[in-house]
Amino acid sequence: MPTPCAEWDVRQLIEHLVDGNEMFTRAVVGQTDGPAVAAFDGPFEAYTSSTDAVRRAWRQPGVLDREITGPFGALPGYMVVRMHFVDHLVHGWDLAKATGQDTTIDTLLATAAYEEMTAALDASSRGSGLPFGAEVACSPDAPIHERLVTFLGRHP
Repeated sequence: MPTPCAEWDVRQLIEHLVDGNEMFTRAVVGQTDGPAVAAFDGPFEAYTSSTDAVRRAWRQPGVLDREITGPFGALPGYMVVRMHFVDHLVHGWDLAKATGQDTTIDTLLATAAYEEMTAALDASSRGSGLPFGAEVACSPDAPIHERLVTFLGRHP
């Protein structure tokens, strides 16, 4: 089943989320290699296991105040958790869209993600082969979750 992420179907998108959870877990706990979660039988089990592991990692005392090193470089924990938050929030929208579910994102969460992305994202991150597509036109009066996803290159 296709998703709004042209290069991924639903299973590949879930695998991306699992890989992201594992990558963030390794970064937060200071692992340099190896899987962060146990082997799994299917996408649901993989996602559940990886989510449990990354939640435990993010709950470590002081994690948001220390430097975390990963494929993204060395950044303060509060910045890394923001990256993880936006990734999951928007890919959750992708999965809802692909599977015909309600794509509404909570206003407070969508606003936080939108503010984060509009402050952080520049043209060097957009285009073919880059993390984000070109911004899609959207009414300034559209709900914030639609402004978020169109800013990140999706069609609501």
